[in-house]
Amino acid sequence: MSEPRLEVVHKLSELSYSPTGKVSVEESRVTVELTDDEVNIRVVLTPYQSLRVTTSDCFALSGEMYVTPLTIMEVAQSPWLAELTAALALVDESGNFMDRSRHFVIACEDRFIEVAAWDFKVEAF
Repeated sequence: MSEPRLEVVHKLSELSYSPTGKVSVEESRVTVELTDDEVNIRVVLTPYQSLRVTTSDCFALSGEMYVTPLTIMEVAQSPWLAELTAALALVDESGNFMDRSRHFVIACEDRFIEVAAWDFKVEAF
């Protein structure tokens, strides 16, 4: 597998600084509400396969990777997706839904929200 790399897939230009983030999980979706003093944005990721939240102190980047503030990023060549795909193969040999999964990263204040999901949408609230 090639080295993982982060790519910007959506700019959150409405936000003026690193937002606070509230995460909720319902059925097949993860919702991340991002807020600065004036703007509220909701990112809905569906259907999701996995979620992890990591404090910035423990979020290690490899090689030349860096996080672009105020964006939604995608990890290409994601080791996490490879791990999830291997786990699926152990449980369901014919399962292939991980083939459509993407690894998204959203930076919030002092933590990183990562979601394995097929897609996302961004809306004001």
